[in-house]
Amino acid sequence: MKSIPLNFKQANKYLSSILLIGIALGVANFSLGFWPTLGQSLLQQVLISFIIGYSLLLVVTNASQWFSSVTSDINKYLILLACFFFIGLLGAEVESLVKSFLFQQTEYHLFNSGSYLFNGILSSILGFSFYNWLFQKEATIKEAVIQEQPIPEILHQETPLTTIPIKQGEKISLHPLSSVLYFEAYDNYSFLFDREGNKQLCNYSLIYLEKKLPANFLRIHRKYLINKEQLLQIQPHFKGRYVLTFKDKGRSVLTSSTSYSDVIKQLTKL
Repeated sequence: MKSIPLNFKQANKYLSSILLIGIALGVANFSLGFWPTLGQSLLQQVLISFIIGYSLLLVVTNASQWFSSVTSDINKYLILLACFFFIGLLGAEVESLVKSFLFQQTEYHLFNSGSYLFNGILSSILGFSFYNWLFQKEATIKEAVIQEQPIPEILHQETPLTTIPIKQGEKISLHPLSSVLYFEAYDNYSFLFDREGNKQLCNYSLIYLEKKLPANFLRIHRKYLINKEQLLQIQPHFKGRYVLTFKDKGRSVLTSSTSYSDVIKQLTKL
């Protein structure tokens, strides 16, 4: 069974911020006398900030893709908590390695750091802060885009639709359906993802889109409506689910749900 690849695109946007946080912590720790030299303090804090911060961002930005099959919010939060806490433990272990092998301050012993619990709790708090911040950011986008006057409904046409209206402030752009990878449900609306890596809020629900869009748009999950013409690969997962890889540069990946297995099977036949 092939593992689902990571999407690094969103996490990479914050690499400079992680570096700056590490530098700030390094200067602060040196000023407080925790390290004998500024260079040692900077190297240690930048490395730890990268290990913990970047790993947390990877989990947060890939969470919707990884846990698409988890229907219970409680189970999803428990899985996230386990991931965040483990990243904190990993950071504590890296800290011990740095002190031992780079600076020869202490003798290294595996699983013998005194900061496991502290780092695990701190990492969990940071992880959920990142997760809630990302959720609030998407909600802000939704509020900024959706105005009082709704977009006109997609009308019935004799010829197949080739574009979909997307409201952007006071303007309405016509987005070509041919470039759409998939739609993801978001409350009574949805997010549109295209092959250029754009994510835009759409004023239509998946139920409405499923009725109006051409036949090449198929429901493969309660949260996802995909464009089958943008599929690159279909691979069996488990329990009747499939991993779908798209043609975009980032090779976006979704996992179908068991209830839509017949739809996927039809895609694999002539």
